[in-house]
Amino acid sequence: MNLLTNARDALNNKYPSYHENKIISIACSLFHRDGRRWIRITIEDNGSGIDNNNYEKIFEPFFTTKSRDQGTGLGLSISYGIVKDHHGEITFDTKLGEYTHFHLDLPVDNGWNIEDSKEKE
Repeated sequence: MNLLTNARDALNNKYPSYHENKIISIACSLFHRDGRRWIRITIEDNGSGIDNNNYEKIFEPFFTTKSRDQGTGLGLSISYGIVKDHHGEITFDTKLGEYTHFHLDLPVDNGWNIEDSKEKE
């Protein structure tokens, strides 16, 4: 949800009113890596992009480029944590002023066993 909200905000920043390129795309695909099945969810926007000076900081808690009334800087750090907790990866491609693509790669079989969780209850 956070990635969609960020994409929306980037588009609204670049296009304050209606524009034909004000579109968020969501794609999902299955792929194999290291003998395992993975699912990739990609969120794409043609918004304002991410400044390369911020690449290393965007997943840090409380880092934000938004004003205080628009964001806390927790969204991407929480998203990162959730993806890592599920043994996945989150990456991005971006070009300042043109686009951002976030990729969530999650293993289809993450090694969890439903029976193991039932025994803990």
